[in-house]
Amino acid sequence: MKKILSIVVLTLCFTVFLTSCSDDDDNGSVVVNTDTISRVFEIESSFRFDSQLGWVINGELRPAIINGDHLLIYRLSAENASGKDVWQLIPRTFYVDLNNDGIAESEFSYDFDFSIEDFNIYAGGSYDLTLTPGLINKQVFRIVIIPGSSSGNAFSSKMPIDYKDYNAVIKYYHINDDQVIKLQPKLK
Repeated sequence: MKKILSIVVLTLCFTVFLTSCSDDDDNGSVVVNTDTISRVFEIESSFRFDSQLGWVINGELRPAIINGDHLLIYRLSAENASGKDVWQLIPRTFYVDLNNDGIAESEFSYDFDFSIEDFNIYAGGSYDLTLTPGLINKQVFRIVIIPGSSSGNAFSSKMPIDYKDYNAVIKYYHINDDQVIKLQPKLK
């Protein structure tokens, strides 16, 4: 009887020990990266055609960002009824009616890539982009630097905000939208 009782007690202790250990340490909390200073840059430019890159705007990040941080790029798409800017997160694809027949038959897109010291914003489409100068000339983009997470993925299934919403991102990362840093395009 003593053997059975000690086996049961030992099994219970072992079970409690195993269930108290867990590799899930985030408990729904947000990891704060103290190395990254979230900030906003703005670049206003027309796309230029590069034989290797296509339609592109090049920009330089000074100071360079920390490896692992992220860039979100928003395009100024309109002004709402109260005069506030409307920003759209890129990449973004939409369809254009080139024939003015009410049928949007041509595809147009904005996309980007970046490194720790520079970025490229691309315009592409299934047609000659010079036919829609309003989409490639005098475009305004906001580049938002946000910290990466310790796991290397700030965009997990537990996203704390809607990254498509520029104003929500600015608020969440405590960015002063009045201190936007203006950038000049970099010619390569």
